[in-house]
Amino acid sequence: MQQYFEGRTSEKYTEIKSNTKIENKIIANERPDKNWKSEHYIVNNTTFAKMGFREAKFSSDDFKFNVFIDCYFKKAYFDNVNFSGSIFINCNFDEVTIVNCVFDYCKFDNCIIAYKYLKESISERPNIRWELCKNLSLECLKIGDESNYRKYFFEEKKASEKYYWKKFWHKGNEPYYKKYNWVDQFSGLFNFLLSKLNKTLWGYGEKLSRLFLNVVIVQVFFVVSYMCSIKSLQGEVKMSFPTAIYISLCNFFTVTCDYNSTKLSYKILSVTEGGLGIILTGFFVAALFRYINRRG
Repeated sequence: MQQYFEGRTSEKYTEIKSNTKIENKIIANERPDKNWKSEHYIVNNTTFAKMGFREAKFSSDDFKFNVFIDCYFKKAYFDNVNFSGSIFINCNFDEVTIVNCVFDYCKFDNCIIAYKYLKESISERPNIRWELCKNLSLECLKIGDESNYRKYFFEEKKASEKYYWKKFWHKGNEPYYKKYNWVDQFSGLFNFLLSKLNKTLWGYGEKLSRLFLNVVIVQVFFVVSYMCSIKSLQGEVKMSFPTAIYISLCNFFTVTCDYNSTKLSYKILSVTEGGLGIILTGFFVAALFRYINRRG
């Protein structure tokens, strides 16, 4: 963390004036709290360390490329503040109010801003939104905040899908995406479809209910298929609804079945269902591992 202090000189917060640019300073160990009422402050490439900003008010400030270490922002109010490229380490953002602020390219370490406070100020640009939400979702995991983790995680996935799609299919007036050639476009389409499949199968590993629903759909499909395509089994056993369910369950979980048939349709159905069963069971084990690992 020494790199955030080297080459910078100490400064008191009272020396900061509106519309006067300050750079390469260290502002540390002060508690302005509610006495902080900044407006049009321009503070860049500066380190704020162990600062108390409880109930402070920030308005129309330029705070780009700063580092905030152990800063206390509880109940602080931020209106039209640009934090682009800033780093927040071990900060507290409980009950903050954030209005029309910019957090592009920001990094959070061992701290988060609750999704409900930050959501309106997250960039709509997919690549920036993706990176910020990914960073915050991982930090939520580190501190054990599952509720905000899931919110940021799903926003991360939405943003990544939007990015992949724009990488594949974008308008000519979007210069950021012009750098991609046809190979990049193909990879964008592939990743987009893969992510959508991931969402459909098991909700990116976060929705077991969706996985169970897919298992039920597979079971129903194959039960109906057995009923419609196979009238009788070996040993002159007539196909019935309970028998079809039993056969489907055996094939899905790849266990020995007491009933069999020499018909090609039966062999195709049983092999296909067995393959799907292995795949969906693998997804279930992976989802269970994710669930347990987060609580480890």
